[in-house]
Amino acid sequence: MILINLQPAYRSIGKKENIISQLIIFVIVLCIVIGICIFIDNSTISTIEGLEIKNTQTRTKILNYKKRSKDVDRLKKELDKVNKRLEIIEKLASNRTGSINILNNLTDSLVAKRMWLTNVKANEFELQLIGIALDDKTVSDFMRNLEEARDTFKVNDSLLNKLKNENVQHEILTKIKNLGTYPYLHKAKFIAALKTVIGDDYSVELEKTIVKNATMFLFKRIILNKTELTSIEDKINLKKFDILCKLKEVSIPKKGKKR
Repeated sequence: MILINLQPAYRSIGKKENIISQLIIFVIVLCIVIGICIFIDNSTISTIEGLEIKNTQTRTKILNYKKRSKDVDRLKKELDKVNKRLEIIEKLASNRTGSINILNNLTDSLVAKRMWLTNVKANEFELQLIGIALDDKTVSDFMRNLEEARDTFKVNDSLLNKLKNENVQHEILTKIKNLGTYPYLHKAKFIAALKTVIGDDYSVELEKTIVKNATMFLFKRIILNKTELTSIEDKINLKKFDILCKLKEVSIPKKGKKR
C-alpha cells in the first residue's frame, strides 16, 4: 500500500487564498481611504469656495458702505454750508431790523425845529451823534428822549412763547398778538397799546411780565462827550454837541451818514 502526503499542496493553496484575501482587503481599504480623501478634499474645496464667495460679498458690502459713507460726509458738508448761509441770512435780517429800530429811535428822539444832526458815525459797538442845537436845554431834552428810547418793545413769536411759558392765558396772548410786530420805541406808547388791546383783563402784574419779556435793548449807555459854543456868521450862537450811544447786540452800517 502506497501513502501520499497531500499537506504541502493544501498549504500552498491556503497561502495563495490568504494572499488573495489580503490583497482584496487592502484594495477595499485603499479605495475607502481614497474615497474618504476625495470626499474631504471636495468638502474642503467647497468650504474654501464658500468662504471666497463670502469674502467677495463682504468686500463688496464694505465698498458700498464706504461709498455711502462718502456720500453721507458730502451731504453733511453741504448741510453745514447751508446752515452757515442761513445763519448769515438770519444775522443780516436781524442787523437790518436793528438798524431800522435805531434810526426810528433817533427820529422820534429829535427835538423838532430846535436841533439838527450833522453827522452820524456808527460801528458794531457804538453810535456817535454830532449836531447843533439852539441851546443847552435842547441838548438835554434830546438826551432825555434818547434815554426814554433806550428800550424797544416788540410783539413777536418769541415774546408770545415766553409769555406762554409764564402761564399767561391764551385769550390774552391772542389779544397781544393783535399788536403785530411793530416796534414801539417808548415804554409809554407800548403800555398804552397793551391797555387798549387787553381791556378788562389788564393788570399791573401782567404789565410787568409782558414788559420784562418784550424789551429789546438797543442803547446800552448814552454819554455826552462834549458841547461847545458855535455861531453862524457871527450872529447866531448855537450849541455843538457830540453824543456817544453804546449799542447792545445790534449791528448797523459802518458808513457815516450826514444829515
